[in-house]
Amino acid sequence: MRRLGLRKFFALVLLLTLLLAPSIALCATTYDLATDWSKIDNPNGTWAVWKGSELLQHQVGTGSPMTAGMDFFAMGNSWGNFLPAWWQGTDNNIYTHSWDSSNGGTYGESILTWTAPEAGTISLSGCIWYDHAGVSRSNDFSLYLGSTLLATGTISHASHNGEANALTFLDALVAGQALNDLAVDKDDVVSLYVVESRGQNWGSVAGVELTITETAAPVPLPGALLLFGPGLAGLAILKRKMTR
Repeated sequence: MRRLGLRKFFALVLLLTLLLAPSIALCATTYDLATDWSKIDNPNGTWAVWKGSELLQHQVGTGSPMTAGMDFFAMGNSWGNFLPAWWQGTDNNIYTHSWDSSNGGTYGESILTWTAPEAGTISLSGCIWYDHAGVSRSNDFSLYLGSTLLATGTISHASHNGEANALTFLDALVAGQALNDLAVDKDDVVSLYVVESRGQNWGSVAGVELTITETAAPVPLPGALLLFGPGLAGLAILKRKMTR
């Protein structure tokens, strides 16, 4: 009976040790710019839109310059001071109008950021296109992780005009860079800059799609829990010696 009891005891110790082993389960969370978009809040969760280093403010269009009743983000709501701007269209796509000196007031480029909520790895996908009907202009864009340039390119009336002709970030990838399995620490930032092309006098509208999937780094259990199983085993050995 004593041996049977010890066997059950060791089986229990083994089971507890396995249950308390470090966690290796990985949890992936997807952040989609259009799905997550808030028409009122900025920042909104992990996302934010900026004029340079300034967070853009919620505005409601009056009919001039922006559509009446339309929610958008900018530093102002009048000609001369409403760029850059970000908004969600009636098609649910996200759009930005790049800064220019005529309607942007003080200098500050159009920037979208995503901030990592925890350490892990991320994978990015998405595209950008020219979406300013009736005018022939162009924007340059740059996609960064921290200070590392991942993708860059130009969209214009002549190329990548309309969502059907969007330029994917994968096709605009900088040589030697990747969009998958990129290591991040908590609070690392992915940034997308959309700026009027050099030589242009006016900014223009771009459509943006961006999805970021983060897989969180596994979190080990505290060391004290890892000692729990061996500790029980030691007690069992001691118990056996004492009962001889």
